[in-house]
Amino acid sequence: MMTPEQTDTTDDDRQVGQAGRSDVVGRLDHAEPNGTSTTSVPLLWWLCSARLKPLVSRSIILQVTLAVIACALFVELSAGPRPTIAPKSQTSASVPLAAAAPRVCDSLGCVVTAAQTVRYANRSVDPCTDFFHFACGRFAEAHTSDSRNALGVRDVLRRRNRERLLQLLSQSQHFNSSSAISKARLFFFSCVQAFRVSLNSVADLVSVLKPLGGLDLLNTWRPDQWDFNTVLANASRLHLTQAFFTLTWDRELDVLDVKLPKLSADFPRWDVGSSRYHAVEARVGRAMREVFYYMEKDTEVLIRDSKQPNAAVPRDCTLNASNSSDINAVSPCVEEIVRDILSVQGELFAIDPKRWSQSSFAPPLRVKVTFAEMVRLVPQIDWRRLLDALFGKNSVPDSVLFQIPSREHMVAVGRIIENTRIKRLHHFLMWPVIRRYLVAIGPIYATLGEELNRNYDSEQLKTREEQCLGLMDEHMAPAVHALLLSLHIGQDSVKHVRRHLLNDVIDQLNESFGWMSEETQRKARFALHNLNINFGYTMLIQLENALDLFYRPIDFHVLDFFGNLKELYEFNRPGKILYEFPTKGPPESVRIQHIFAHNTLWIPFGALQAPWYHVDVPAALNAASLGSLIFEALAVPFIQIHMSPQNLTDIWDRETESRFEHYYNCLLEKVRERPIRQELAVIEPARSGLRFAAYSMRVDPVPATYYMMADQFAYQLSYRLFERLTSQNSESSVLVPGLPITSASQAFFMAFTQARCRNDYALWDESLVGASKTLQVPESYVINQLVQDDPRFREAFKCEPLPPAGTDREVRQCSLF
Repeated sequence: MMTPEQTDTTDDDRQVGQAGRSDVVGRLDHAEPNGTSTTSVPLLWWLCSARLKPLVSRSIILQVTLAVIACALFVELSAGPRPTIAPKSQTSASVPLAAAAPRVCDSLGCVVTAAQTVRYANRSVDPCTDFFHFACGRFAEAHTSDSRNALGVRDVLRRRNRERLLQLLSQSQHFNSSSAISKARLFFFSCVQAFRVSLNSVADLVSVLKPLGGLDLLNTWRPDQWDFNTVLANASRLHLTQAFFTLTWDRELDVLDVKLPKLSADFPRWDVGSSRYHAVEARVGRAMREVFYYMEKDTEVLIRDSKQPNAAVPRDCTLNASNSSDINAVSPCVEEIVRDILSVQGELFAIDPKRWSQSSFAPPLRVKVTFAEMVRLVPQIDWRRLLDALFGKNSVPDSVLFQIPSREHMVAVGRIIENTRIKRLHHFLMWPVIRRYLVAIGPIYATLGEELNRNYDSEQLKTREEQCLGLMDEHMAPAVHALLLSLHIGQDSVKHVRRHLLNDVIDQLNESFGWMSEETQRKARFALHNLNINFGYTMLIQLENALDLFYRPIDFHVLDFFGNLKELYEFNRPGKILYEFPTKGPPESVRIQHIFAHNTLWIPFGALQAPWYHVDVPAALNAASLGSLIFEALAVPFIQIHMSPQNLTDIWDRETESRFEHYYNCLLEKVRERPIRQELAVIEPARSGLRFAAYSMRVDPVPATYYMMADQFAYQLSYRLFERLTSQNSESSVLVPGLPITSASQAFFMAFTQARCRNDYALWDESLVGASKTLQVPESYVINQLVQDDPRFREAFKCEPLPPAGTDREVRQCSLF
């Protein structure tokens, strides 16, 4: 597997840095009276000039890249005067000046991090009154987007990963038939090229549908040969279709999770019978009619041009299809199939609309039943045949448990199957197959498929390249992960995090259990010792050729995208990728999370980049940014687990529970004292479609407290780790060039906060208005709540001290540590 060229700075670079530093440190972070900051302009000018010197001895491309980044910082900081921090009290002034100017980190990692984060800070804000906007006040300017959309550092990194993947997949290559990455690029090329040359593959779709029973619309319907369980099993196995439900098998837990499929669960997001439901159903119906209108016309051409036109099966939906070119004047065959699909779909929603409506954001309760009971609940489905088709013959044991919405729900699904006439049932089963292939049968169909996605999911229309990458996210995720890892992130980053930062985080967490009873400490340390850590696809790191061997059976062709997609569907049995290369989320994901059921910490490859992490950044800064985000995820099993509805008496004893409840009540009371409001841009229905409306809503303090626990957990532990690493390596500077900070303590607060920068907006669906429990707590509230009551922060930024203990104005300190 390819590994990118390493970008660590050499000893020669560091010698240049030491030699060139003396002429700028005396001017570091000095504010002129006219407001023009000379803080980092000299430093960045030195970086521009000094870094250009060793071009002869280093890779020219690498050095030019570094010089461009540094010079960009110089331009940013010297673009014009900016106001300094306006003091709001005698003691709450601008960022304090150190008696002796400290050294600034001049490594490649620090410069790369500075190139991104220096634009976020707003020096005109008083850090003592609003530290979040002091650190992140210009984030929205640095990353412009639709002002109604929420956007944070996580979104920026995810978008960067996505754009980089598109670039890497689009690059020309010398095809290597044994390389999984090379096959991924070939698939992407065939997908994009099929759209550009307007290939029409309706004939291929007809060939796919014919063995499944065909369609009356396409002159291939043979009801005398139709069997429900045969069609269900074959469509599910060969084309990964999901009609009545999705089935996900957790081998470790031996549980089959049964959920409504995307076709049903995401459309529409409102109760059956509501005006919004009918509005969306009408738009979806129009898009479906267009799909089948063009499909009918293309089939007529195929039959006319066929050498055996009489081989077509006569249609019983109508004797004479419409000859009109007006798509609004569809034939009875088109109208029948659309009506059938929407009718069965409506019946599924009607079973339990509240359970699947997103107006109720709480996860629905689930019920577990045995294999034998599932057969009794839905005898219309041959469950053994279906599971063998999906996961391999006898792969799923009879001991498996089905996790279902409810017994009543499954009985109702069986009733729909039993009472629906054959042709209508067949139309409903074929629609997921057709939707799977819309992207591959021609530009018109691909565009209509995107329009359907937009109607179902309220998604924006995607470019062809994004459509192709979306397919690969779902069906070639391991290869796409490998591409991102080898040519963007680098395996060295993963190894460095595993060997250094993660060990430091786990050691610090292990030392934090002192607030627990001895018995609970023992259990917590046992859980920590057995913690599984997964970086996206761990096997991509451990076994270099595993991915190439996995994709060896696949043989793609440049000019046959439909065939390539069909082969990919047939190759990827449900769960095949999941168990060969377990992961969580798409390749561009940056969300770090803990999966309690498996005691697994997921750290995606995409998260290992600036401003969260860089190999060449001091360990203490990495701890304040990426380390704090890992601590935040680990709050789930070690703090927030107490709030779980499950019975966890075997994890915490009563003594530990009592201590936690005291902490939780303290934090809850502080949240209630400082009410949280969230500004929303809400999508609402209108006569012309949808419109945006502004709302300001108060956030429920109970879920807000639960949310803030994780942030406080991360804040406290990452600060301790930062202090420890700083003391262990006192020679390493943690001051990022260009930022308005002058001490190590200030560097921590800035790094912790800038890892969480975001704008002040939130975008919600109209159905959530009034549901304050579902609102996210604004990051500005969280950060300011954390730092303003922290004496360490107030000392670092020379803010007014907190009121003395024992007075009426005393500020309660809520902490477990």
